[in-house]
Amino acid sequence: MNILFILVSAVPFGPNDVLAYKAAEELLRLGHRVLMSPWDWEEQNASEYDLIQKKGAVLAMRHGYRRSDNFFVRHLQKVHHRIKDPLTEWQFVDEFGPDAIVINDMGTYHFLSVPGLMELLTERDVPFFTISHYNDENVYLTHSYKKARSLFAKARRCFFVSGRNLAVARRQICYDFPQALVIHNPPNLQDWSYVPFPNSNRSRYCMVARLVCAVKGQALVLQVLSEPVWRDRDWSLSIFGKGPDEIYLREFIEYVGLRDKVKMCGFTDDVRSVWLGQQILVMASSGEGKPLALTEAMLCGRPAIVTDVGGNSELVSDGVTGFVAQSATVAGVRDALERSWVERSSWAAMGVRAHDWATRALDPPPGNVVASAIIDAILT
Repeated sequence: MNILFILVSAVPFGPNDVLAYKAAEELLRLGHRVLMSPWDWEEQNASEYDLIQKKGAVLAMRHGYRRSDNFFVRHLQKVHHRIKDPLTEWQFVDEFGPDAIVINDMGTYHFLSVPGLMELLTERDVPFFTISHYNDENVYLTHSYKKARSLFAKARRCFFVSGRNLAVARRQICYDFPQALVIHNPPNLQDWSYVPFPNSNRSRYCMVARLVCAVKGQALVLQVLSEPVWRDRDWSLSIFGKGPDEIYLREFIEYVGLRDKVKMCGFTDDVRSVWLGQQILVMASSGEGKPLALTEAMLCGRPAIVTDVGGNSELVSDGVTGFVAQSATVAGVRDALERSWVERSSWAAMGVRAHDWATRALDPPPGNVVASAIIDAILT
């Protein structure tokens, strides 16, 4: 069979692309033809797509619409974007002749605004599938929920990486999603073995996430840790990641007087090296799908402090494998951090339980589950 993957992403290759990539690898292994179609990020294009080409996949990069910093160039870009026939970019689809189309969305509804994609899905008699990686619990599609509902109802299967995201989607578009399947998000990690828990008199907290405070909550955690009760405690916080709020976070750390306790560590793709020196993950997110940083921390044998959004509480059991804050607020994060401090002697045992649970939960591999579900849906 010919399977086409259309990737809708905000970065060249992010956590939301791993599931589709793993499913494509499995389909290739089973002998199917696969075409991967991400946006063209030019010099920033991810090496993963070169690797999957070597495994036999076809690659069709789509033109990415980027706004120029120059006002006049930006105006010309808008005019060109409006007059261009969006269907011309999808000519490669008919050339490939797909038996199925898989839309891998960084959120839930982003693909609806990709020029020409909705027409492609509705005007061709080709079964299609959606993979949704994130859903904002407080967003409503006031004027477009009927359009979204009609398209999702036509999909052969709708994959969601968390039950919470699915429940929110049901509320947003007034649709039951009878063809939905909730799956785990696979880690971008080859070695799933337990990483020895570091012994330290100092409690070592760690945040691993893109530096976007409005979503990932780094500043919220810093605010709580700057409160008087935390001043004389022996702890450290390491912040890993890159993103638009890096300069702000560095200034905020100085502003709240935490320079001696908080370290900005930059981006690393060596997850296991991070957890060689860190003891517990902190995620104060206002929204999530099922974060890979959390799954990977659990596989490495670390407990986590998370907010009750997206699939976080589907991964972390409060008091067993970590601590769940009721909300992404100062009060919610304060309570969860305080409970973690009181129970810090249990972190190592919690981490062992987290590793065991995550290892079982990811068997069979989620990419294989998606690949099998796609083939089964096509054949039935």
